[in-house]
Amino acid sequence: MRQLFIVVLCFAAIGLIVGYALFGRVGGEYIGLAELLSPPRGLFDEVSQQLRGVSHARRNVLLAGGIGAVAGVVFFGIRRR
Repeated sequence: MRQLFIVVLCFAAIGLIVGYALFGRVGGEYIGLAELLSPPRGLFDEVSQQLRGVSHARRNVLLAGGIGAVAGVVFFGIRRR
């Protein structure tokens, strides 16, 4: 069970890194990690992030991390056979 957790964590981290490299760029610049990982603080901040595309980039980066975690589970399952 511990090995599964480690493999999933590693694949999720790799997925987040790849997702950030692919989708973390908005307006020609990479978004700061603090801004990318923290939720909006209010209505004005939420609207601002949606207009700039930060919320879209955040969703894609987190989806890439989730896909990496699922890939880790699949990899672990294949390796156990």
